Order: sequence, then C-alpha cells, then structure tokens
Amino acid sequence: MARIWFGTSGFSYKEWRPYFYPEDLSEKKFLEYYASRLNSVEIDYTFYRMPNTKTIDAWRNSTPEHFRFTLKASQQITHRQRLKLPSEALDYFLSVVPGLESRLGMILFQLPPFFKCDAQKLEMFVSSLPRGIPAAFEFRHDSWFVSEVYEILRARRVALCINDSDERTTPIEITAPLTYVRLRRSEYSADQREEWRARFRKWAGEGVEVFAYIKHEDNPNAPLIVLDFAKDLT
Repeated sequence: MARIWFGTSGFSYKEWRPYFYPEDLSEKKFLEYYASRLNSVEIDYTFYRMPNTKTIDAWRNSTPEHFRFTLKASQQITHRQRLKLPSEALDYFLSVVPGLESRLGMILFQLPPFFKCDAQKLEMFVSSLPRGIPAAFEFRHDSWFVSEVYEILRARRVALCINDSDERTTPIEITAPLTYVRLRRSEYSADQREEWRARFRKWAGEGVEVFAYIKHEDNPNAPLIVLDFAKDLT
C-alpha cells in the first residue's frame, strides 16, 4: 500500500486563525503546527522566488521526518525559459531542494497556458532531471494531452498532474509510480469527496503514491476541508 500525502497549497495564511491556527499562535510557528495536523504541503513561494539554503533548512527543521513538501519550480524555468536547456536556474534549483532530505516529496513543473506541446523539448528536459528527485508536470494547454507525451513521462517515471477545477478535470492518466492531484474546485460535495477518496485508495492499493492538494485562495476553511477529505486516508 503506497502512501497518500494530503495538504493545502501553502500554509502561511493569517486568515486561517482561528479556524485552523490558534488565535495566539506566532506566524513563525505556523509550519510546525501545520505539520502536526497534515502530512504534506504544496509550496507556491518557490515559483516566484528561488529558495536559498537557509529557507530550505528552516522548512526541514520545522517538520517531522514523515512530512512531505512539494515545491513548484521557478517561473524562470517554466514560463520565461520554457524548459530551455542548459539552464542555470534549473541547475541552481536542483542543487538546493535536496536539502529537504526525506521531506522532499516532489517538484511540480507548471507550464503556462500559452505554451503549446513541444514533445522534443519535453523529452530533452525530463531526460536531464536527476532520477532521485520525483517530478510532475502540469500542462495547461490541451495540445499536451496526447499519448506521445504520456509515453515520454512514463519512460522517465514522471507524473502527469491532474487538475480538477470548476471548469473541468484534466485527463486522469497515471504515468509514474506516483501521481499529483490539484483539487481546485470552489466547493466539493460529499459525493465528489468520496469519488476522489475512492480513486486515491485505488491508486495507493496499486502501489501509486498520491500527492493531493486543496487550493487556499479566498478559503479560510481550506485546511479543515483537507482534514475531512483526508479522513481515513493518511
């Protein structure tokens, strides 16, 4: 049975007081408290700013060994350079994030919606990634959702990110021994939650490690929704 890692996109939100964080809890203690109740978090900060060793060390030291971070790759890599190689930005990012040690769950490469499918560029890029760092790709242009792309990901054991939003759900394809799900709907009914829970249980039972994250935007109840969502799963 593979593990299921469940959390929110980000953790440092003052508006989560007092719904999740105690009213008198210092912001410096947010991550430590978060990690005492949830087992994973998606970090968006790294998309906008490259993390340094000090930040990585602080995240690692604030969390237990059984906790997992997923980091969104820098926009310099995905949006400005559009997977161009060689890349000093990629080299730096990949040199710093292993500092999380066992707490590094995955890196998410989220491509911009205007970036159309380029299978050759994708193949070159994923081939350059170190085998020891799990990775997922979130494609936001429909041209990427084709069998050729799925086979490139499978060959390197890279996950296809599944995005479930109010508008639609992107293809549910498993391309690696792990999968990445971004639950972005404004609301999830009891039936919708159970539908996703059933998928997660099935995948974990088949040996696929699951990383799933609820959005936080305009939602002070996000961590409470995750706790309910993750009941009997983590």
